[in-house]
Amino acid sequence: MAGKVKIELQNTGGLKFEDEFISVTFGFKSEEKLNELKSMPIVIKNKTAKDVSVRWDYSVFIDPNGDSCRIVPKESPITAGNASLEPTTIKGNSELKTEVIPNDYIEWSTKPVAQLSYKTLLETFVESKVMEFKVFIAVEVADDVKPYEMTLLGTQI
Repeated sequence: MAGKVKIELQNTGGLKFEDEFISVTFGFKSEEKLNELKSMPIVIKNKTAKDVSVRWDYSVFIDPNGDSCRIVPKESPITAGNASLEPTTIKGNSELKTEVIPNDYIEWSTKPVAQLSYKTLLETFVESKVMEFKVFIAVEVADDVKPYEMTLLGTQI
């Protein structure tokens, strides 16, 4: 899939998932350049009056081959590698805006100087006309961890 891709949630034609507890909106552009797609902008809105928590240790990216790895918010202590991450609390009736990155797509280089770099999310799938990938987010609501699995489709444009 050379060039550009349109990404949307399966069965919605849009980028927003919603239930009675939360809404999740992906911030993909109407056209994404595959060679520049290195993170997923996301807004998670708490629709309840009580706090909810995103459980990052149980939230994953599943690529078109079905391989999975944990997602981490870009502002997290990424240098911790696979170390456990504290959940992010979202206060009642508020939202979390962040970018998430698959943990396995983060590279740490010490030469010539220490720096982080990010692999392109879907570059190994450039020959596909349509690709499916998933984001699984675990959210703790009222002492119960709810699994939210969102299937996204990327279509060559």
